[in-house]
Amino acid sequence: MLWPSRQTGGQSRRQVSVRGITFDSGTFLQDGCWSSSKDTLTGSVQSAFSADGRVLASAGSDWTIRTWNAATGEQLRVLNVHGNTVRQIAFQPRGEVLASAGNDMTVRLWNAGTGEALAVWRGTTKIAALAFAPDGLSLASGDTNGVVLIRDLTTGDPIHTFHSDDAELTCLAFAPDGRTLASAALGRVIHLWDPMTALELRR
Repeated sequence: MLWPSRQTGGQSRRQVSVRGITFDSGTFLQDGCWSSSKDTLTGSVQSAFSADGRVLASAGSDWTIRTWNAATGEQLRVLNVHGNTVRQIAFQPRGEVLASAGNDMTVRLWNAGTGEALAVWRGTTKIAALAFAPDGLSLASGDTNGVVLIRDLTTGDPIHTFHSDDAELTCLAFAPDGRTLASAALGRVIHLWDPMTALELRR
């Protein structure tokens, strides 16, 4: 939840509250970014909880990924490798892998516990959506050309590619049983896919 701004020394500041824990989000600048000498949630924030709920990851237009202790609000580490805005982050279910993707046309995998870089998958356009399969063994990504790609998490090899006729993809989500993958786009159409066969089920 974004709380109303408060004045500090003539500057407008805001705080983000997650599960009752307050994260100081810094000073609001005219370009839409947040800036502070303290730990900050910066820019256009995307966020995701780890499977056990202990770690919150955030990412935004400052090109970084930040991880936080979800119980205390303490910043744990900063991952600063992406070469442009980070548009999506996702934690592996029941695992320690954190995935990120963005305008630098890459999907990156991290060890969420240590911050170690595990893999880089390079695309051909901006990547705007991510979703782990429920078993955590594969990862789906969606780009701004409407293409969905599912990769094997261990090898990085493509498993299936779906070509949507919609505009820029904005969201991907697996059904809990892993048998259906939903994609949504700026074209205001939701597609349902069979992730095992790459067949479109309905829209």
